[in-house]
Amino acid sequence: MIGLALIARAVLASQLAATAPAAPADKVIVRLQCRHETISVLATKAGVRYSAADETGKLLVNAVTLDTLKSDYPHLYKQVAPTVCAREAKSTAYAGIE
Repeated sequence: MIGLALIARAVLASQLAATAPAAPADKVIVRLQCRHETISVLATKAGVRYSAADETGKLLVNAVTLDTLKSDYPHLYKQVAPTVCAREAKSTAYAGIE
């Protein structure tokens, strides 16, 4: 019985560790759960930043801009690009209230 409780505790700890960590001052806007990674969109004092962790919880990238994500981590950018919405982008749909 104790062995089962220890296994359940280890599984829960690994699931909690799998989320991309954010700095305490940063607020998570949204987390995108992809097949092989979790990408977090963060609101920071410097603007919107992106972080990503793999399935095991290993941090792949932490608090980078969209341009950095695009140039240095194209496989992560491909996951995020369809979700980015900006008024000045010609090919992106904007569904705002304004």
